[in-house]
Amino acid sequence: VVSSIETETSISTATGGNLSLTTNSGADLSIPPLFSASDAYFQILQLNKTEFANNVTSPPLLTIVGDYLFNFNAFFSNEEDQISNFDKDIAVKISYDDTDVEAFDENSLAIQRWDGSSWNQLEACILDKEVNSVSCPT
Repeated sequence: VVSSIETETSISTATGGNLSLTTNSGADLSIPPLFSASDAYFQILQLNKTEFANNVTSPPLLTIVGDYLFNFNAFFSNEEDQISNFDKDIAVKISYDDTDVEAFDENSLAIQRWDGSSWNQLEACILDKEVNSVSCPT
């Protein structure tokens, strides 16, 4: 078990909504209207990087920057059955601090997704160096 900081909320499919977790780093979900046939419960967990690394292999040849390690979850309103597919893309945004990327090529920042057995880089992402964020549809 990996310790975490979390936030969660119920989002109506009629209106969509947003969920944000801001600690030392930030993560946001933008959920559009009609994302699913039913309302859902969304959750963002900021995971402890050290504990996570002890349980899951890090992305090969990549480095986790700062404390930007999050787990995003969506459940049906019963809060038990996880949702893995949506009718519309959910936007994921991770914000970072300049000091966390000083030793890196900022243009190389990306969001990776762990599928339970391997890492996959999210596609169609936008790096916004003016506001220090990476946003991806998923």
